[in-house]
Amino acid sequence: MKIGIVGYFNPYAVFGYFSEESKSKVRSVNETATAVNVLVKSFLNAGHQVVVFTGDHNAYEDTTLNGKQITVHVVGFKIRHRYLHFFILSEYSKKIRQCILKNLEGVEILHAQWTYHFADACCSFTDKVPIVCTARDWAPYVYSTVSGVKAKLLWLQKKWMSRRVLNHSKIHFVSNSYYTQQRIFSVHPDYEVPIIFNSIEDSYILRERDNYPQHNTFISISPEVDDHRKNCDVLIEAFSLFLHYFPGARLLMIGKVDFAGNLYQKWKKQNWLINVEFPGYVDHARLMELFDEVTCLVHPSLEETFGNILLEGMARRVPVIGGEKSGAVPFVLKQGKCGCLCDITNPESIMNAMMKIVTDKSYASSLVNNGTTVLLEEYSGSVVEQKHMQFYESIINSYL
Repeated sequence: MKIGIVGYFNPYAVFGYFSEESKSKVRSVNETATAVNVLVKSFLNAGHQVVVFTGDHNAYEDTTLNGKQITVHVVGFKIRHRYLHFFILSEYSKKIRQCILKNLEGVEILHAQWTYHFADACCSFTDKVPIVCTARDWAPYVYSTVSGVKAKLLWLQKKWMSRRVLNHSKIHFVSNSYYTQQRIFSVHPDYEVPIIFNSIEDSYILRERDNYPQHNTFISISPEVDDHRKNCDVLIEAFSLFLHYFPGARLLMIGKVDFAGNLYQKWKKQNWLINVEFPGYVDHARLMELFDEVTCLVHPSLEETFGNILLEGMARRVPVIGGEKSGAVPFVLKQGKCGCLCDITNPESIMNAMMKIVTDKSYASSLVNNGTTVLLEEYSGSVVEQKHMQFYESIINSYL
């Protein structure tokens, strides 16, 4: 099958599939689009042809990368005119739509990722090819949490565009979790919205592990450490409480942090930064290496529509802590079967979960064993690829 994927994607994730000429032009972009990267690679591993339409916010010009099975059209998203920033999502949609129009030949199905400009661009082609859209976050919720004029303006655009996409009657929607499905049903109870989980690359899944660090080492990962939704403030306080019992423990806070910002200065004033390290942003390859050097992943996010980082921790047999009311987190962790659930708004609750992981070895072992089993049965790239193919085939057959 020739599948069109429309969304953020990092071409470097499939570097080996490109021709030698194209390899020289590959740049690592969209490095947080893990779910889409794994999906595309799974299709290629299964022998399908894939055409990807994506964007690069640091480039003005378009680039095309080719391989035997894959073509990636990277649209330049960098804006030359300042005033266009007020209509930036519409501009992105226009650029992607023009690229699809020129390169749609032979594509049997278009699969948009997220419900914003990539999906909006696909709306123009519903009479030419079946369109699938995976909802990967929920704009109204995110809009309610962001602060600052610039962020509010961007998410207001996303909120409007998402509503327009979700109201399109000819798009076949899919959700990546029970939580996202219920969000869609809240505005469109008449829709049929199947659930197809995000996936983890099969090769990352360890069957056994015995190289845990001698000293308790916790890790937390978010694009921006001071993002309110990621709730790192409460984790930092919880770790300061944990240190009273295990003074040699470490906490790695992965992600961008504003060292001059109010949040960091608060932590410093409260003396909460003892044994807390801020390595900054790390690429995906290094992140997977770090998982093999830690005791536990703590994910204090207030809300996730899925949470791929949970799968990556589980894959490396790292016990995971997440919020019992954090959107899709309890569903991904199978209501506590594959991870320790707690009240992540309460520092003492997080601290108690950390204590339970490091003191109850039998409990921690059951979490990682259950996690490995569930990954192999439900979240592996090869399993999720098959679910997508079944869904695609049903849509194509009804479209003909």
